[in-house]
Amino acid sequence: LPEFARSVSRADVIDFQPSMMTLAMEGSLTKIEDDPTASGGKAASMVTRAKSWSVQTHLGSYLDSSGEDWRIFAIVRPRMGADSTGKGIAFEGGLYSDSGMKSSGRFTVDFSRLSKDGYKILDLGTHTLDPGMMLWFAPVNAAAAEEILFDRILFIREPAAKSLKLNSGSFGRKNPDLMGKMSVFLPTPPMKSGDRPLQRRIGDSPTR
Repeated sequence: LPEFARSVSRADVIDFQPSMMTLAMEGSLTKIEDDPTASGGKAASMVTRAKSWSVQTHLGSYLDSSGEDWRIFAIVRPRMGADSTGKGIAFEGGLYSDSGMKSSGRFTVDFSRLSKDGYKILDLGTHTLDPGMMLWFAPVNAAAAEEILFDRILFIREPAAKSLKLNSGSFGRKNPDLMGKMSVFLPTPPMKSGDRPLQRRIGDSPTR
């Protein structure tokens, strides 16, 4: 586990490695690739030119309970192309319930929250989860970067996650810079043209 999470009991952690992720149109839009900078030597990558829920983590049997709060972290880096701007929204994501056929949280990540030099830890807040849910990620802005790479996705059960502290410069729930840059969207995707989503900053309260 990353250093910030090593004090947590393994019973309170779901560690989604790339091999456990579901990839949309693997081989064309997504792939599992060798990455010596990733913690396990592998990364799941998605190209930014397509609009799809490209990288997914289906909780299923990995979740041993229903209705509990879990804090979610994604460890992510961009791959820059010759014409990449490094500006704007890098990607979006959300939680989707197969049983209820609805979204319980949707967020965007600005490129300024990523690092061209390596992986960054994104704190995606605390959410109430059940086994019928999945976390998805989708590209938004093809101009910002060529690809987005995922080292791993961590789900850490509350209240164990409340004691976690990230190093300065990384994403943390109490980081005021993060609070101004990352938003949660609550409507069920996909939205109709012209709809305006309700918006709330991740630090305000858990998304339910």
